[in-house]
Formats: sequence, C-alpha cells, structure tokens
Amino acid sequence: MENTIKSLPMVALRGMTIMPEMVVHFDVSRERSVAAIQEAMAEEQKIFLTAQKSIDTEDPKMEDVYEIGTVGTIKQIIKLPKHIVRVLVSGEMRGRLKEIEYTDLYLRANVELLDDSEEILPEDVNTEAMERGLKDMFVSYAAKNGKMSKEAVSQLVEMKGLRKLVDEIAANIPLYYTDQQDILNETDLLKRYEKLAFKLVNEVQIIDIKEEIQRKVKERVDKHQREYILREQLKLIREELGEESTASDAEEFEKELKKLKAPEEVKEKLKKEIGRFKSSLNSPAESGVIRTYIETLLEMPWDRSTQDHNDLEYAGMVLEEDHYGLEQVKERILEFLAVRALTKKGESPILCLVGPPGTGKTSIAKSLARSLKRK
Repeated sequence: MENTIKSLPMVALRGMTIMPEMVVHFDVSRERSVAAIQEAMAEEQKIFLTAQKSIDTEDPKMEDVYEIGTVGTIKQIIKLPKHIVRVLVSGEMRGRLKEIEYTDLYLRANVELLDDSEEILPEDVNTEAMERGLKDMFVSYAAKNGKMSKEAVSQLVEMKGLRKLVDEIAANIPLYYTDQQDILNETDLLKRYEKLAFKLVNEVQIIDIKEEIQRKVKERVDKHQREYILREQLKLIREELGEESTASDAEEFEKELKKLKAPEEVKEKLKKEIGRFKSSLNSPAESGVIRTYIETLLEMPWDRSTQDHNDLEYAGMVLEEDHYGLEQVKERILEFLAVRALTKKGESPILCLVGPPGTGKTSIAKSLARSLKRK
C-alpha cells in the first residue's frame, strides 16, 4: 500500500526531536517558524516537525534537516514576550520529507506519511516475548535513572501492543535528541525495537559506571575526611595529656626527613623509627632512645664525603699528641689503619672501644678522625 503525501507547514527544531506518541511543548522565535505555527492553526492544526542537523543553522534548507520527522497536532499556543510563541504539540506518526515547496513567509513541505499501524510482523516473531523483554529493560532503566514517576512507569508497563510500546517508551525516556533521532529514523518496527533495546541497555551500563565512579570518589573523600577528624581528635587528646611536644617533634622529624639527602634504605628506616616514636607516647624511656637514634641519623652527613689521609706517621704523631699512655690502644688503631691502607677496601671492621666513663674512648675516636683528616 502506497503512503499518502501531504502538504504541511513545517518547523525545523533546534536541539530537539519530537517522537510519535510524545506530548511536549517547545518555544519558537524565528519569524518563519511562528508563521508556520499560525498557518497550521488556520488549517487542520497539523504540522511537520523535524530536527536540524546543526543547531547553529539560522535559515535551514532541505539538506540542513533530517529526512524523517514527526507529523503532529498543535494542541495549544501561548504568546510570550519578545515575540516568542510556546507551542504544545502531540506527535502522531512518522513522516518523510520529500521536498520543501515553499520558503518565503514560512516553510511548507511535501511529507510522505509513514503509517505503520497496520504493519504485519513475520509469523516466527514472538511479540509477547519481545514486549516482556522490553518492559524488563525499561523498568531496569527507570529504576537506575530515578527521574521517571512511578505512575508513568506503571502505565507503560501495562501497555499492550509492540508498536505502541516501542513508540511510547522511546517518547518517554530522556535521551539526547540525536539518539532519539536515530530511533525515529528507523521505519522498520523490528529494527526500531533493536535500537531502542540497545540504547536502554547502554544507558543502564553508563549509569552503573557513573555510580561506581561516584562511589569510589565518595569512599576516597570519606577516608580523607575520617583521617582528618581522627588527627584533630588525637591532637586534642595529646594537648590535654601534655604530650603535644612529642607529636610536634615527630612532625618536625618528618619535615627533616623530606629534606634529607640519603640513600632510600636509610629514609625507609627513618620512616619506620618515626612511626615507632609516634606510638611510644606511653613509654618515656623508649621514646628517649628512639629520639636519640632518629636525631643521630638525621644529623649524619649522608650527602658529603672526604678522601682518607693514609699517612701512618702522621696518624701516630696525632695519637701521641692527643693521648699519653694507652699504648695497646694506639698500636691496635695503627694496625687497623695499615691493613685498611693496604687492602684499599671501602668496607672495614668496626673498632669497639670498651671502658668506663672518662678513660678516653670519645677522644681516641676524635683523634682517629683527625689523623684521617675526616670532617
């Protein structure tokens, strides 16, 4: 059966697609669009509505609009300030733009009416199964989207007839106008069903991904917020207990650690010791030992070095100048220096000086450093 071709006033829509079964209002301000609305009201209130390919086009021609649009009935017009007219229309059926026959005062087009209400589907198509599947996908989408009223969802779920169900769902879901146009362009019911089903599933997946991203961001923000609150509470507790100085020392150690130029293993060790220092608030003795250890490591010249002076005669002279007696100790030190000079190894045994306080252990160590001309 051949489709009817009808001459109708035409409005080119910017950023909007009107579907069959859709009841919607829109504003028009272009003179030719207002004139087309007035002409339609003077006739049978029928009008052809098609979307522009680019919203920036001010004077649309045949090639600037989509071929498939919607034939609708104007239900109401309201005149607004600044020459704007608000129009309430009801979409009725698809129409194919054949030609724009008149462009002077308003757009008038020859439109092929694409009435698929009597379309017969193949016998092997299970329309009931397709209806149930589409309803399930729509309910899932509506639950995820959260912007559709329960009454509207219930009405669509109770609807019978595959063609009407497909058009009603396509008209009621808030898709971008190019996605709606993609569905509108499909005149074959089964292909239109597949496109709508694909877009519903795709929208559900997009919503799931957005929710997952938002959940992860919220968890991260909540974690940082929780850590901040706990730190502030811990700071207040320490102030009440008079332990704020220890916490301040730990923060100072961490600042110095960031500035320290030392091997990574040294920094890792210092980081662990600072953590131990923070947790040793209830043990003054332990915190004192850890504090001394941290301060010693931080003060060591990790990024500086000097060349050893391996003159044994000079070393013996320095030891004799600085110390009277201690012959065995001085002899052992000279042996140590001689072996070290001969082997030329970077690593050497550790000298352990044992004795009660005041017997010269520290001064011997200083003399050894001076004999090697170490700073």
